Amino acid sequence: ALEILSLFEWIGVAGRVKDQAAYIARELAIMPEDTFIEHIQSFRSRGIILQRGDFVQVQPIPLAARLGIRRLNLLPDGKLGEFFVNAAKHLQMSLLGRLRWLDTSPVAKSFASQLLSPSSLGNVSALSTEFGSECIDRLVHVDPDAVMHTIDRVFGKLSAAELEATSGGRRHLVWALQKLAFRRETFVRAATLLRRLGAAETEDRISNNASGQCKGLYQLYLSGTEARPRR
Repeated sequence: ALEILSLFEWIGVAGRVKDQAAYIARELAIMPEDTFIEHIQSFRSRGIILQRGDFVQVQPIPLAARLGIRRLNLLPDGKLGEFFVNAAKHLQMSLLGRLRWLDTSPVAKSFASQLLSPSSLGNVSALSTEFGSECIDRLVHVDPDAVMHTIDRVFGKLSAAELEATSGGRRHLVWALQKLAFRRETFVRAATLLRRLGAAETEDRISNNASGQCKGLYQLYLSGTEARPRR
């Protein structure tokens, strides 16, 4: 039960969000809801379970990451993907938020690749929505190279007019590119796409839009990237 909980950031166990624990207990832990919650609550006195209102979390993060990775290695093939497809949005985002700390797991990377495939989120229709772009923003921490490849494949050849039409998921897409532009390995591709999104800007009223993020990369100090300037 503790290992299963470690796969998520925050999970509702009481009140109006009690159905979250019930769903996880049934689909992943394969045990009755009451038994699942009883096991979880038994760790509160040891400081391993942090509770805030109706939500609980495994802490500290290094312990949660170790437990989560162990559970990933025990899950049947395809089980995580099946769970994600049928889960509510909060559980989906809670899972993706925790996976950022499980990036050393081959299972986590395989799951990321599954989500980034063209038949799932790796297409222009999905990534032009707030949900799809938020998912890919979180997957940056799991497999940045695969995310960069996906963004490049989906948006790299679009015209300025087509980029301007992707306003629904633009905010999270810009955030994902900002993270990718920090890395030396993905700087050129991420910065190039930020520049092209800036040329098709639709967020004129905020300072951290695509234009602002792109210009911020080219300054002498605190440029927000580990890439070194070429002479």
